Amino acid sequence: MVVIVLLGAAHLVGHYGGIDWLRRSAKGLPVVLLVATVLGLSAPVSSPYRLLVAAALLASLAGDLFLLSRARFRAGLGSFLLAHVIYVLAFCSGPWATPSAWWGLLVATAAGAILAALWPHLGHERVPVACYVGAIAGMAWTAAGRAAAEVPGGTLALGGALTFMVSDATLAVDRFVGRFPAAQVIVMATYYAAQAMLAWSVAG
Repeated sequence: MVVIVLLGAAHLVGHYGGIDWLRRSAKGLPVVLLVATVLGLSAPVSSPYRLLVAAALLASLAGDLFLLSRARFRAGLGSFLLAHVIYVLAFCSGPWATPSAWWGLLVATAAGAILAALWPHLGHERVPVACYVGAIAGMAWTAAGRAAAEVPGGTLALGGALTFMVSDATLAVDRFVGRFPAAQVIVMATYYAAQAMLAWSVAG
């Protein structure tokens, strides 16, 4: 975890310090380490879950690399959309219980609020962004079902999914509504924390 924090900090130093090679080279390395961690963990949960989480991390890594360029936003969005779909499959790959209605209301309200805030600013990106918001809401919902089934690591998976929503919402506001200086710190800190929780959910 210390190495992941240091690499994440290096990416932010590169971003805010205008050191492009550092920004680019450090961004994806924490996720690479998390993939290695997932594949190397001695885990009580099923092998399909481990492999699906690793696959979702790899799709996220592709998204990280695409989003290094603002011109490749749609490719990055598509990669992370794929990652969320794979996470949904992972959360449903073992025991699963229907979350309480309160969880459904919370996830739906959060997704609706995010989309409502973004909608006037999206232009031609309305359809892909709406699909993406639906996918991450689905990820949060299925993660809540895994936690409700009291599967080992289920609570970590839910924490990771909810934190991912915060990261993506911040990124979307910064891109579509208005740039603000602290955005990258919030986006990347919550993103790395989310991916770390999702990776460690494999360990139970």
